[in-house]
Amino acid sequence: MEQSEFIRVYPRTVFDDLLMRVRVPRGVVLFLFAAIALINLFGAAYLDGIIFRLWEFDLLRVLLLEPTIAVYIFFLQFYLKPSRVGVTEAFRKMIGMEPIEYHRFLMRISPLTRRGELVALLIGAAIGIMLPLEWMIPEQFRWTNLFLSLSSIVMFALGSWGIYSSLAVTRLFTRLHHQKLEIDLFHPIFVNAIARRSLAITMVYVGAIALSVFFFPPQTFRNITLFAIIYAALILLSGFIFLFSTYESHCLLVETKRRELDIVRRHLSEDYRRLKERSDPNLANWVTAWLAYEKRLQDAPEWPFNPETLRNLVAAMLVPIGTFAARIIAERF
Repeated sequence: MEQSEFIRVYPRTVFDDLLMRVRVPRGVVLFLFAAIALINLFGAAYLDGIIFRLWEFDLLRVLLLEPTIAVYIFFLQFYLKPSRVGVTEAFRKMIGMEPIEYHRFLMRISPLTRRGELVALLIGAAIGIMLPLEWMIPEQFRWTNLFLSLSSIVMFALGSWGIYSSLAVTRLFTRLHHQKLEIDLFHPIFVNAIARRSLAITMVYVGAIALSVFFFPPQTFRNITLFAIIYAALILLSGFIFLFSTYESHCLLVETKRRELDIVRRHLSEDYRRLKERSDPNLANWVTAWLAYEKRLQDAPEWPFNPETLRNLVAAMLVPIGTFAARIIAERF
């Protein structure tokens, strides 16, 4: 299926609408976004007469932190979309709708709205304006300070939008869990899709923390405190999204398994009763078949992840710690 068909069938974010309107390859859009950030950085430094000081590592880290995070959030839209599409497509098959009908259905139940996205952007921008970060850039470098202020607004606006969209899509998936679904417990097609999506969201937040740790400049106590709060909130949010998504799938699998086991055990009870009343080899075969089916049902997985997913999750959580340790070692030696 072509990208345009994915966009047509599934609920679109404001980012998807942007790509549709500009009709430019996504790699070009990302390159232009990064190029504009760098041009503004060098332009501000040139106007303040400090362009040659950009090669001082501490100053460069200060100036690159927020543009790098902003470009990272922009880039993530390419990375996360396949996982979102994979989950919605898996649920479409279980619901049994045609693509166009399913698209209308998703648009009707989706909590992701343009108004909500706009509000999230505005809230993030307001946070970027009001957050009392200290970048230790002398006041006479007005253009550089203006660049930092605008970068902060863009970064927090995109970050707020990213948090809103990830939570809204998670709520959409929760609503899909509560639809009437045809689930094959021995091949639950949504399980891997949910696991990949949950892990991808976790990797996104972990990646943002690791990037900021790498670019983290020498800081005042105020900045360290603020960033510690932000990091803690991001870690808790990523853990919540992962556990909430997987727990919804777990409840769905457990409930489906319970219904199937009830059916099997009613058949077994009836067949045992009939077997006592008369000797019928066919009934014995049915009992054996039902017992085998019961064993398979009991062995069916109840969580939408496997040991590999858990290993990847643990490894992802260790990335920021490893980045921080590597930076300390590099600075000291």
